[in-house]
Amino acid sequence: MTRSIRVALTAGLFALSLGGVAIAGGGGFGGHGFHELIRSLNLTEDQKTLAMELREEGRADKEANKASKDAIVEAMMLELEKPQPDTKKVHDLIDDMLDQKREEAHERADAMLELHATFSDDQRAAFVDGMRDLKDEHEARREEHEGGPPEGHGGKGGKGGKGR
Repeated sequence: MTRSIRVALTAGLFALSLGGVAIAGGGGFGGHGFHELIRSLNLTEDQKTLAMELREEGRADKEANKASKDAIVEAMMLELEKPQPDTKKVHDLIDDMLDQKREEAHERADAMLELHATFSDDQRAAFVDGMRDLKDEHEARREEHEGGPPEGHGGKGGKGGKGR
């Protein structure tokens, strides 16, 4: 396997492990903007308590899944160190990572829907409007960067790249 193929596979695996299929936290529509949206909804005390409980459960789940993610990444590294990596093994590891990401995304969606079920009509309308705004912002950022990574995020000449 050539060095460029190894680098591409490694980069792909790390991309999966860092972001992948995020729904309501960590990437995509999630992260800071999503949490700001939730804070803007004028939640009742019960809703705030539920939101905090769901957030803590999500953090605990993320921490619990870290060892499994690390094991998958390490297995991929071990496979890529071989002169002839096993294609099926590489594919299986990618499938394992995607399965884990899918499960995490479903858990985050379930938590969001649990909170959503408590919203008043006004909160629900504001939530949907805010999610549309986040979607539009996400799409705009993606279009802005279609030509390559933003300055300082790898590649030749950026702060993160080594100009290879």
